[in-house]
Amino acid sequence: MRSDMNNASPIVSFCRALRRFLYGGSNELQGSAAFQLLAPWQCGWLDGGCHILADAVQMWLGAAATTLWGVSHGQHLPDHIVVQCGGWYLDGDGVSSKRALLRRWRRVEHVPGATLFPYNAAAGERSGIPRDRETSACLAQLLGRRWAGPAVVALLQRPPLAPWPANCNRPHVRQICRLPVTGGRPC
Repeated sequence: MRSDMNNASPIVSFCRALRRFLYGGSNELQGSAAFQLLAPWQCGWLDGGCHILADAVQMWLGAAATTLWGVSHGQHLPDHIVVQCGGWYLDGDGVSSKRALLRRWRRVEHVPGATLFPYNAAAGERSGIPRDRETSACLAQLLGRRWAGPAVVALLQRPPLAPWPANCNRPHVRQICRLPVTGGRPC
């Protein structure tokens, strides 16, 4: 589990379910159907299918609730395309905070200067990342059958939970410390 998502268990649950859906897994028949949509491009969600996925997520959750971003090594030509909803970023890896997304691109994908920049359609086309609106629409329908878009938007736009104190090692106290940042105060 990502360290910056330790106190966001509904987000973590959704992230895991989304990954199972996209890649297939036990009892997730729609997952294999979703992944099969990429067959013509012979790629995955993180190695060529990110634009198709980003467009699908934006269609599913609504353009008003989402923003497309490019991940780049500094030239504003995207190496990867993600969708922001609230304080979270969605891609083929599931749901990440900005910090976790950039850390993954710097450490795992070996793009040391990875940055986020607002998506630009012209740059997206020049990047060579496949884009197919029909495939994205099919994927958006599959996502909509699995999860109600407005409920996901509400989940992703909720205020973050306050982290528990670092010296708190008792599980029942940790549960008490899960207060909304905007109205509560940590113990």
